[in-house]
Amino acid sequence: MNFWKVYLRQLPKIVLHKDGISNTLCLRKTIWVNFKCINFKSAYKLPIWIYRHTKINSLGNLIIECDKIQSGIIKIGSYGNASREHTILENYGSIIFRGSTSIFRGCYINNNGIITFEGQNLLSEGCTLKIMDYLKMGKMSRFGSETYVIDTDFHYTIDIHTSKIKRNTKGITIGEYNWFGTRSFIKKGVKTGYGFIIAAPNTVLIKDYSTLESYTVLGGNPARPIASGISRIFNTVEENRLKNLFIDNLDIEYTIGNLQGLSIEKYCAGDKIMN
Repeated sequence: MNFWKVYLRQLPKIVLHKDGISNTLCLRKTIWVNFKCINFKSAYKLPIWIYRHTKINSLGNLIIECDKIQSGIIKIGSYGNASREHTILENYGSIIFRGSTSIFRGCYINNNGIITFEGQNLLSEGCTLKIMDYLKMGKMSRFGSETYVIDTDFHYTIDIHTSKIKRNTKGITIGEYNWFGTRSFIKKGVKTGYGFIIAAPNTVLIKDYSTLESYTVLGGNPARPIASGISRIFNTVEENRLKNLFIDNLDIEYTIGNLQGLSIEKYCAGDKIMN
């Protein structure tokens, strides 16, 4: 009993944001989910944060496989900019977190298989995941708002000429450092490679694209390569610097002349500011 008294007094410090305590966090659900799903040694740190307006219809197995457990590394139902809908979790299988993951408000997750987040992943507002087999989301990959991911047709079809019936589910593998634009549609069996950009809106992915070169841009219905050699800059510090640069210089065409020994990959992913 003494533990709980001390613990409850420490809760504000555990869930402290840089701007103060989040008034959108649902502490009751947060505490319940952590102590229900993970071992006591990790649960008291509250690595999983559940926000208000999150409905948990089925909790299933939530598994954390991070090297370092910290408070709030997994956020479910966190507030983005657009959606006012409830976040809904219907997990009848397993969801594995191998790094920080943010699931914004308005997302709907219906999982009967295995979903794996490799870390630094983001589901923006209103995303839908319907998984019967598996979804593997590579490190640093992000789904834009209202992205729809489904690895099943739910129903079966028969070829009337050959009487052949195919499987109606096939897992989905998203490569590392992928950026999916708003309202992308990802169907069963899709595979993407490293550093892909999915142009928005309404691009429909239907097959294995992983044989394409890294930094491919896909667009259209069905999706096809429309550009190559293009990478999103995930580096937030550099992104803010560039934003200010272009605001102050409306007509500038900017080329980085010196990456200071960094590879393109490290420049796009790191936090080093270029001069």
